[in-house]
Amino acid sequence: MVYRLILLTQTSLDSLEGTRACPPENCGGAPGYTDLLLALADPRHPEHQEARQWVDGKFDPAALDLEKINRALARLR
Repeated sequence: MVYRLILLTQTSLDSLEGTRACPPENCGGAPGYTDLLLALADPRHPEHQEARQWVDGKFDPAALDLEKINRALARLR
C-alpha cells in the first residue's frame, strides 16, 4: 500500500491518493499480510477458506477509501 500525504496547513493533513487497502488488524504484520493475500488470492491454497472466514469474506486488498483515511487523519489533529 502506498499513500501520498500533503500538508495543507500547519494543522491539516489529508491523503490525496493511494493504492491498496491497509492490512486488517492483527494479521501478523507485513509477513502475515503477505501470507493472507496469498491465501485469499488462491482458492487452492491450504489456508484459503480459513483466510476468507477470518476477513468475513469482505476484505478487498485493492480497495482504498480516501474519505475513511482522511477522517482518521482528522482525529489526529
